[in-house]
Amino acid sequence: PSAPRTLKATITSSKGVQLNWTASADNNGVSGYEIWRDGTLYRLSGFSANYTNTAVTVGKTYKYKVRAYDAAGNVSAFSNEVSITVR
Repeated sequence: PSAPRTLKATITSSKGVQLNWTASADNNGVSGYEIWRDGTLYRLSGFSANYTNTAVTVGKTYKYKVRAYDAAGNVSAFSNEVSITVR
């Protein structure tokens, strides 16, 4: 798959972190996305090019990046990395 692009992070009204990115493309179709937080695989997301992380702590800074995967087990390069402090 192609790498997800233009990853952005914003704080939601309920103090979660909303991630949005430009979807990847793949000749066999993208199955989903890996959400990485602080250098560790945090969660597998579905096909949507967004995710809201509600398990965050006010005052803490988090770094996120994502990459796509397909049904054949291929993974893309990582998106850009974003850093955000929950306030």
